[in-house]
Amino acid sequence: MASYKYVDTRKANKYSNDCCKCNDHCDNCCKCNNHCDDCCDNHCKCCVGPKGATGPQGPVGPQGPAGPQGAVGAQGPAGAQGATGPQGPAGAQGATGPQGPAGVQGATGPQGPAGAQGATGPQGPAGAQGATGPQGPAGAQGATGPQGPAGPNVVADNADIYRVTNTAVISQGNTIPFDASLINSPSGAISFTNGNSTINLGANMTFFVRFTATSETGIPYAIGLRLNGLGINGSIASAQVADTSISNGAIVKTGATGGQLDLFVFFANQTISLLRFETSLQIIRLA
Repeated sequence: MASYKYVDTRKANKYSNDCCKCNDHCDNCCKCNNHCDDCCDNHCKCCVGPKGATGPQGPVGPQGPAGPQGAVGAQGPAGAQGATGPQGPAGAQGATGPQGPAGVQGATGPQGPAGAQGATGPQGPAGAQGATGPQGPAGAQGATGPQGPAGPNVVADNADIYRVTNTAVISQGNTIPFDASLINSPSGAISFTNGNSTINLGANMTFFVRFTATSETGIPYAIGLRLNGLGINGSIASAQVADTSISNGAIVKTGATGGQLDLFVFFANQTISLLRFETSLQIIRLA
């Protein structure tokens, strides 16, 4: 197919190798080896000879200015998954969450081995006294011990003090006199003078004293023993019927200064008269 190009005669010269563009058929662009020599209807025709051998590569021209940035192309497909990077450092400890509900009770584990023996506790209180056992058989007779020293003969001190005549009338608050006596007191623990009402007893001694009395008058009446002017507890006896004999006794213990014993009328409805041989005192030293 023929190629046409427009030649601008104002610019053409003998050695022009500009490109001419055909106004009608701008399909091709040709370069004339020599010059454009025929022009027809604003068309140009290039006289094209056979293509010569390619000349040597000319030097690279200077870098032209960068063209404008083209539009961004469509997103390409995702590349293959890269290898996993190294483990990053652990993050800070987060806050503790709320306590969860308690789980169900697990099954009881097996019995563990017995622990070591603990120390002995303190002694407990004594138990109640057990019942007495049966009497054991009698042991063999022991040997006779040596004879002890002879003890004091306290029974040697005794006295019987009494009336051999009836008394004159005696009123309440008076002592009873005695007019006869039998005194057996080697140690002097008992002393008495007939006609008196007071018997003297030794110091720091113990005596048993008993009395008897009978009156036909002054019913009722009550008599008893006194030591140093004081009544002896439990020694008073009383009579409610005339010609009735009454008696009583007591154990008497003297002090450091000895004692004075008498028989005393504690109560009488009227004067009394005591009968002979039925009114008396008996005294025995005990210690």
